[in-house]
Amino acid sequence: MTEVVQKKRPRRGLWIALAGLVLVLVATFVPPAISINRYKGRIAELVAQSLGRPVRLSGVELRLLPWPSFVLYNLVVQEDPAYGAEPVLHADTVIAGVRLLALWRGRLEIGSIKVDNASLNLVRMPGGRWNLDSLFRTAAAKVGVAASKDTQNRRAFRLPYLQATESRINFKNGIEKLPFSIVNAELSFSEESPGDWHLRLKGQPARTDVSLFQEDTGLVQLDASVHSAPALRDVPLHVELDWRQAQLGQLSRLLTGSDPGWRGNLTADLHLDGTPETAHVTARLQAAGVHRAEFAPADTLDFDANCGFVYHYSSRALENLACDSPLGNGRIHITGDLPGAGAARHFTMSLDRMPVDAVLAFLRTVRSGIDPGLTASGSISGKISYSGTSPPAAAEPRPVKTLRRDSRRSRGRAANRDRPPEPVTGRFTITGFELSGGSLTTQSRHVI
Repeated sequence: MTEVVQKKRPRRGLWIALAGLVLVLVATFVPPAISINRYKGRIAELVAQSLGRPVRLSGVELRLLPWPSFVLYNLVVQEDPAYGAEPVLHADTVIAGVRLLALWRGRLEIGSIKVDNASLNLVRMPGGRWNLDSLFRTAAAKVGVAASKDTQNRRAFRLPYLQATESRINFKNGIEKLPFSIVNAELSFSEESPGDWHLRLKGQPARTDVSLFQEDTGLVQLDASVHSAPALRDVPLHVELDWRQAQLGQLSRLLTGSDPGWRGNLTADLHLDGTPETAHVTARLQAAGVHRAEFAPADTLDFDANCGFVYHYSSRALENLACDSPLGNGRIHITGDLPGAGAARHFTMSLDRMPVDAVLAFLRTVRSGIDPGLTASGSISGKISYSGTSPPAAAEPRPVKTLRRDSRRSRGRAANRDRPPEPVTGRFTITGFELSGGSLTTQSRHVI
């Protein structure tokens, strides 16, 4: 009896293996033989509903492995006419995955859209609106309608999981295409819950109108959480941005189009909380090996600065600025406000025991003729402030008086009374200053 059972088990396992092999063969060879181009319009409509934009495609195929999906060819996502005529997205090949749970319930829904070697256009209009604004409004409206219905219909609309690899992101200002872009981009966009989205981006910044060593412009990584709102400028968001492995010379060419001659490696971290209209920003900027390109100094500069501020987009105002950077055994601290047009600006820079030798080290990075044996000691402490003032009102004309012998002295006193206060005030103290090198030895204390 035991022998019969043992003989049946191998046969049962063999039949299961054969059945699995048949299913794999069917899933591999049958879909290409089935023409579903007749459903091309329906599939394009499904993708258009998922993205909230008109969609065109040239062909479609069915794929069952490793997941039921449609392969779309020459996908073009049309732009909202308010942002121009160029498509917002173009991709040669797109894989659109099907939601099995919705299919089981008798509905055909797109659960994921994966593109490779795609081109995405991000457009900013002069009024501050972006072309993604309408996408968020459409998604938020559909989520709100679904949320007002029963639990089953509440999931009727969900943005598909969007993923792009080896793609390019272009930036436009209105109808003008800017030279800036992100290449070799890996992008993902997912809906964590109704009305909450998560965005990830990694790529290399590029510029098309200047020659760049692409590998030296650095690597940008972005991780953002976004919540739905009626307008993109009011969307609650949390953003973490890292920019690493950037070389100062190539970074300058990327941002300004020219190379001022500085060399070194730069790393930047930025964190943003709030909305695109008003956000609290904290940033950290680190640089190592900073020097001039003309020569290699004995010692290069390193710095590590941390800043925080509140930014208002509409008024282009920056307030509560506070930057702090250690320098040797001392620190540099900068505070200020940069309000909108027409308002006074205020900045204060404080030095707390900044080493005098740091000034000498900076001079060595910009000039090659400084004696390498020259050393300096001591520290600088103090504060300097700048207060931008509005231009004085025009004085009313005064009657002409007869000139006297003391007219020059009188005019001088009047000019001093009418002169506006100096915009820059401050005081620095240099303590324990000693400069030596070769036969040079000077020790003193100075008050500025």
